[in-house]
Amino acid sequence: MKENIKDIVKSYEDACKVLGEQPITDFGNATPDEIAYKKLKTVIKALNEGWTPSYKDSNQRKWYPWFYISPSGFAFGGSLYVCAYPAAGRAARLCLKSEELADYAGKQFKDLWEGFIL
Repeated sequence: MKENIKDIVKSYEDACKVLGEQPITDFGNATPDEIAYKKLKTVIKALNEGWTPSYKDSNQRKWYPWFYISPSGFAFGGSLYVCAYPAAGRAARLCLKSEELADYAGKQFKDLWEGFIL
């Protein structure tokens, strides 16, 4: 039985291992949001296990986690999907193949999302 990708990818380093890549340790002059984005791209690629979104397919759901700011801070709000074209604010490169994975990515990697968004 194949192990669930959510049981394997718990960190950026795990995602790199799944993809056969070396974790980046020197991001040069990148800003914190750029570093978070680069790490999220790697995590999302690993979680999607080869799936890539087709923006020509308006019936294909492309899931992404969404967040909000509350009095207690940055919080995961759930997952939404789009079917058509990428839209600003929806991080087209950071979409996932299922709601389950989007929920997982939003909760497990909340700190990276916060660093990217804020």
